[in-house]
Amino acid sequence: KAPKGEVDGILKDMKILNGPLNQKLREQVGLILVGISIPQYDPSDKTVRDAMNAQVIAQEEGKATIIKANIYSQEVGIKTKADANRVKELGKAQGEKIKEVVANLAGSLGKPDLIVTSAANILKAEQIASSELVTYVEGGAGTSTAIAIEGGTK
Repeated sequence: KAPKGEVDGILKDMKILNGPLNQKLREQVGLILVGISIPQYDPSDKTVRDAMNAQVIAQEEGKATIIKANIYSQEVGIKTKADANRVKELGKAQGEKIKEVVANLAGSLGKPDLIVTSAANILKAEQIASSELVTYVEGGAGTSTAIAIEGGTK
């Protein structure tokens, strides 16, 4: 089998160092042929040509898919990092806000129990505001369910 890019079939005799072609080349131009490479060819058989084209297209589409996947991966990484930084900054801002409120309460109320309860209520309110809660029941209180009566309203 010939090395990649080399022809080792009907043209192999053309690259024999002391063969007839190399003798004439050496006499006429001072060169010798040491290898033959056919980087591109177009076979006359349409089926072979179509198969070769399909192979090249599949390879290029595969490369494009890998490039798209890498770009998507980078985008997801950037978005994830940005989201993490945003959550971190929001946490810092909320912490500062709570410190400020607690400091104001301490200055005006001076009662430690009331300050702690107020701070706990602030934290609870922050959690509720940032959640997807639809109904919130405080301290085990019951909820009432609205039942539609035919022809009536809820």
